[in-house]
Amino acid sequence: MSQGPQLVVIISGKRKCGKDFIVDLLTERFQEFMAIIRIAEPIKLKYSQMHGADFKELLSSGEYKEKHRYEMVRWSEEEKVKRNDPVYFLREAIELSKAHTKPIWILSDARRVVDVEFFNSPQFSQTNVIRIRVEALLETRKNRGWIFTDGIDDAETECGLDHYERWDHLIKNDGTIEDLKNRLAPIIQSIENVVKQSKIES
Repeated sequence: MSQGPQLVVIISGKRKCGKDFIVDLLTERFQEFMAIIRIAEPIKLKYSQMHGADFKELLSSGEYKEKHRYEMVRWSEEEKVKRNDPVYFLREAIELSKAHTKPIWILSDARRVVDVEFFNSPQFSQTNVIRIRVEALLETRKNRGWIFTDGIDDAETECGLDHYERWDHLIKNDGTIEDLKNRLAPIIQSIENVVKQSKIES
């Protein structure tokens, strides 16, 4: 990574809270200025290479991914321990997304405190970091297809940030799209400010 970004937006939340939809809303206008960093992407890529799984199917939100989810989580944890690097897949995701070429980074799936605290390092001392926790009612998540799964929904990958308190925004995602856009307005404004500055500098 040759230089730090101007803005990092970190998004965290439970399964089926609507994280991906929020990423889509944040990126729909200015995607050319953004790197979308998904920690799960290098996990799925390397897992598929080592276990003969279908990478494209693992990227989907269907049953195929859910069938492999537990083994992927277990394997990825073993990999990080083996490498003695708790943010190994975050680093890999940054490289995979070619994030160093963009002024705005969107981390779409922070799951642990180390994922968030990574951006407190000196490398990001000049970076504006916005930490977002997305929340949705249990009933809302069930309506979106969530079913409690032992070994997944009670694991660190889902619960590692349950007691983290240093969020800049708590976004409730149970209402309409317009409600959600209104709640995201301050974040969208921060993105627009960076985009405007980038256009001036270019």
